[in-house]
Amino acid sequence: MRYILLAVLFIGFSSQVFAESNIDEIRVEQWQAKSGVNVLFVQAEDLPMVDMRIIFAAGSARDGDIYGLAKATNALISEGAGGVSATELAQKLDDVGIKLSTGSARDMAWIGIRSLSDWDNLRQGLDVMNLMLTKPDLTQQAIERQKRFMRISLEQIKQSPGKIAGRELYKKIYPNHPYGKPAGGDEKSIGALGRESIFSFFKRYYVGANATVAIVGDVDRVAAQMMVDSVFAGVPSGEPAEYLPKAKCVAEEVISVDYPSQQTHILLGQPALKKGDSRFPALYLGNYILGGGSLISLLGDEIRVKRGLAYSVYSYFSTMQQRGPFIIGSQTRGEEAGKAVEVMQQVLKDFIEQGPTAEQLSAAKKNITGGYPLQTASNSAIVSYLGMMGFYHLPLDYMDTFTSKIEKVTAEDVKKAFAEVVNPEKMVIVKVGGNSSASKKLGINKTGEKR
Repeated sequence: MRYILLAVLFIGFSSQVFAESNIDEIRVEQWQAKSGVNVLFVQAEDLPMVDMRIIFAAGSARDGDIYGLAKATNALISEGAGGVSATELAQKLDDVGIKLSTGSARDMAWIGIRSLSDWDNLRQGLDVMNLMLTKPDLTQQAIERQKRFMRISLEQIKQSPGKIAGRELYKKIYPNHPYGKPAGGDEKSIGALGRESIFSFFKRYYVGANATVAIVGDVDRVAAQMMVDSVFAGVPSGEPAEYLPKAKCVAEEVISVDYPSQQTHILLGQPALKKGDSRFPALYLGNYILGGGSLISLLGDEIRVKRGLAYSVYSYFSTMQQRGPFIIGSQTRGEEAGKAVEVMQQVLKDFIEQGPTAEQLSAAKKNITGGYPLQTASNSAIVSYLGMMGFYHLPLDYMDTFTSKIEKVTAEDVKKAFAEVVNPEKMVIVKVGGNSSASKKLGINKTGEKR
C-alpha cells in the first residue's frame, strides 16, 4: 500500500479528509489539453465519485495596487453566471448532490467540484463551472455585497491579536513584495474595487494557459479529457501569469503592537524556501524536531515544559512560488514576552549550530513515516496534491518518493540545510498584546536583552 503524507505535502489548499478510497497504486497521468490547460489525472475506481479542481495563478500576489482584488474576483465568480443567480446555481448543483468549492491564497486561486461520476450528474457541475469561467455576471449588487463582507473581515482581524500579528509579520518580511500585501484588502483598496477592475483581473488570469486541472475519481482518461474540454469550452487560452519577483532577505526588526489582552501573540519569521527546493525533506524533518512536533519538540520542551512560558509553541516552513516564510509562533503572558522571545531565538540558534542528535532524528523519522501517513487516502486529498504538483511543476512521483527522501536524511543534511536557509540574526519579531507597549519603550534586541 502506498503511503501519502497528507500533513506535509500540501500547503496553500484546505481539504477535508475522508477515508474513502483504497488505492493500491497511484499512477499520475499528465497532459496539455488543446485549450492550453495543464492536466493531472489519477483514475480511482473504488467509489463512483470524481473530484475536479482548477487552479489559476490568480492569487493575491497578482493584486497590483488594489489589494483584495484576487480574493474578491474568486468569490464573485460563483455569485451568478450566464444570467443564472447564485441561488439558482447552488440549487442546480444541490439537486444532483454536487459540492462546489472556491478559494484563493497568495500564489493561486481555485474552483472545484465533487460529484458522482455518472455523466448525467457530473454534466451539471461541468456546465456550472463553464458558466463561471465564460459568463460571470459580476453584478454591482454582488460586488457591493462582497465589499461589505470584506469590510466585516477587516473588523474581525482587528479583534484578533493572532491575525494582527500574522498580517504585520508578512508586511515586514515582504516589505517590497506582493506577498506582503493584505490578501483581504484594506479600507482604501476595498473602496476602490469595482466591476471594471474585477472583470479585467478575471479576463487576464482565468484563462486556459494560466490553469492547472487536477482530476481524481471513477472516470477514465477519455472521460477526464471530456471533462476538461467541457469546462473550458469558450474559455480564452490567454497567457500564463507573469513570474513573481524574488523575495529578498530582510533586516532584523522588532515590532510591538498594543492590544488589550493579557496574552501576547509572538511571531518570528523571515523569507525562507521556494516550493520544490531539494532541501525541503531535510528542513521538514529538522523542523519537526525543532517545533513541528508540538509538545515533543525542542521549542515545546524549552518554552512549555521547562519554563511554563506558554501552553503551545510551534514552527513551520510555508513554501510558495517564491521564498515562503519560516515562522516560529507562540502565546504567552505579556510580562513574559521578552523572555519567551529570548528562549525561542536561543533554541533556534543552538539547533542550527548543533543539528539534531541521532536519537532525535530517528524518533522524528518514525513519527513522520509511521504516524502521519495513511494507508488509504481520499480522492479529495489526492486532487489537492495533484493541483499543487501541477501548479508548482513538481515531479509526478512527488507523493511516492517523499517518505523515502525523509528516510535518507542525515543529521548533517539537517544542519547544513538550516544553516543555508535560516538566519537567526535576521528574524523579524512581532508581538501583539499584553505588555507590548512597555516592550516597545524598552526595546528588545535579537537575544531578548534590553538595548
